[in-house]
Amino acid sequence: MRSLIALAGLAGMVHSGVGESDVFVATGGQVLRGEVVANRIVVPEGVEVFADGDLVLRSRGDIRIRGSIHALEQQGSRDGVSISLIAARDVTLLGDLVAGHGANADPDVEVGVAGGDGGGLLIAARTVRTDRDVHGARGGNGGPAGAGGRGGAVVIDAVVRHASDPTRAVDVFGGRGGDGGRGLDGDEAEALGATWAAHGGPGGPGGNVSLSSGDDTGLDGTDGTNGGTGVDGSAGGHGQDANARNGSGAPSSGACAPGIPGVPGGSAFGGDGGDGGNGGNNGTFTAGGNGGKGGDGGQAEAGDGGDGGNGGNCCFPTEGFGGVGGNGGSGGNASGGNGGRGGNGGSGGVFAGCGNGGNGGDGGGAIAGDGGNGGKGGAGSGAALGGFAGGGGTATPGAAGSAGQAGGGGCNNGSTGSAGSPDSEGGVGFTGLSGGVCQIVIIRVWYISLAPSFPIGIIVKPGC
Repeated sequence: MRSLIALAGLAGMVHSGVGESDVFVATGGQVLRGEVVANRIVVPEGVEVFADGDLVLRSRGDIRIRGSIHALEQQGSRDGVSISLIAARDVTLLGDLVAGHGANADPDVEVGVAGGDGGGLLIAARTVRTDRDVHGARGGNGGPAGAGGRGGAVVIDAVVRHASDPTRAVDVFGGRGGDGGRGLDGDEAEALGATWAAHGGPGGPGGNVSLSSGDDTGLDGTDGTNGGTGVDGSAGGHGQDANARNGSGAPSSGACAPGIPGVPGGSAFGGDGGDGGNGGNNGTFTAGGNGGKGGDGGQAEAGDGGDGGNGGNCCFPTEGFGGVGGNGGSGGNASGGNGGRGGNGGSGGVFAGCGNGGNGGDGGGAIAGDGGNGGKGGAGSGAALGGFAGGGGTATPGAAGSAGQAGGGGCNNGSTGSAGSPDSEGGVGFTGLSGGVCQIVIIRVWYISLAPSFPIGIIVKPGC
């Protein structure tokens, strides 16, 4: 797993009491937390389930969500609820899956208090089939002079397939970082005995996105009996390595089956960093506060395009042209999150100086996916061409956050952040090999009572 981040050690695990041999079927309005373990887990259509603490749904078979799971505010913590779906087989997600947003600190009262981190999403399975994009939770805003919370991360360790359109990838977005809190004006900070609170809080970093490779190697195409339509290819997931299933023959008329094209890898989008808070204006004897630094953009790692399926052979008993190899899918694009804006510095006065502008946040790095390989052409009476190579994905690093402006009175502007790094374009796959031409295989038939050197017949069989 090429994970940039991990969601592990979820706190407050409570066994749900579901029997190990049972199917867990959620009911409307049910509130869950901790860990639910079953052979199969189902959230029926129209059923809304809530999580008031970190939740892990763990199935020895499938997880099917046709309703929705929404996180509630987590008691005793500003951080959002994290949700994990872990299945030994497949996950079907045809409803909303919403992790908890980080809580905002009170902008007037909670001085120096940071916003909560957005809850994470983790999906680990053999495949994920969904009809929607996946979004991470946002970080909460900080109180006066407080930092913004981190945007929620998203990790998918599975082959992801779009439920209704096999040619479409599923896009995954990291959560936005929370904004830093404003700095207090000088007199207000003095009254609290907290002159440090005149400075704006830093913005929270955007959530990372990591889309790892699932094992989805297809079977080789079988020989066509009379040619026929190939089995549908397995869709390559968003940001996943996914191989299309090789074409196979079927008992119907027509040419032997072509390989199914590999589905393009999808795009990963790192979350944007939050903006830094503005510095407070000067007091009688207290300088204006510095602007807060903008949050860094989240990292984005897209997946590889799927390999094209091999064309089916077409040699025996009916000889024809072999199936053309499927084209490799293009690599997924990756876009790093943009850095947050630096906060403006507070103004100065007669007896007190001004504040400097905050630095902009750095953009997030981007790692694009590699293109898939073309499938091999099938053997037949003519050599079938192999599939074309998939092109590499495009990497777009996150933009640098803009600098905060200095407060009046000769202070300095902040610095612009740096563009995202690393910046890695996806590689091009390999073109598939052409298929062979059917060979003539001679099988001699001998009569048992005669001399071994005396054949009584010859069978001519076209082979591949």
